[in-house]
Amino acid sequence: AMQWLGIILNMTLVTVLILMFSYDTQHMEKKLIDYNEKIRKMASVDPLTGLKNRRSMLEAMESFIKNGEIEKQQFSIAIGDIDFFKKVNDTYGHDVGDEVLIAVAGHLQQYMNDKGLVSRWGGEEFLLLFWGMNGDNVFVELEKIRSKLENIKVKHGEHVISVTMTFGMDEYDPSQPIEYTISSADKKLYIGKKTGRNKVV
Repeated sequence: AMQWLGIILNMTLVTVLILMFSYDTQHMEKKLIDYNEKIRKMASVDPLTGLKNRRSMLEAMESFIKNGEIEKQQFSIAIGDIDFFKKVNDTYGHDVGDEVLIAVAGHLQQYMNDKGLVSRWGGEEFLLLFWGMNGDNVFVELEKIRSKLENIKVKHGEHVISVTMTFGMDEYDPSQPIEYTISSADKKLYIGKKTGRNKVV
């Protein structure tokens, strides 16, 4: 009887250990999955504004083009740049500059919610991707965004900082790589900057 009791106890102990080990393994696995998801998100999101970063925006565009979803619907790209942003940083400091970037990003995100994607392209530049819209439609949308952005006010002590933005845009040309459209939008942004700012080209 003692022998049986010993066997049963041993088996119980082994079972408990196996259960504990498998719980630990599952727990570790879940932790690992969460951690990987966190890293993936960190790699794809701009930490300051919470928008997509340049890399994840390029990946999104490439995958849409690859999946052939673009054949069914055209899209257009715009690059927007905050006017005189360096002056804001130099006058009020980088913390205020960051507040301006966050305010602009929030407005763009809200506006683009059902129209396409928006990313922080670098520095004070944002790239907007409009689904199923040709250049004329996007011009109208960008004019709306541009005039809305004029209402942004960032307070700093007794100072109130207003924001304007210049945009360059172009329609995606399926016969060219995506970089071609991005570069074209960028050139138009440069023209906008050179010819008075706070406009859509």
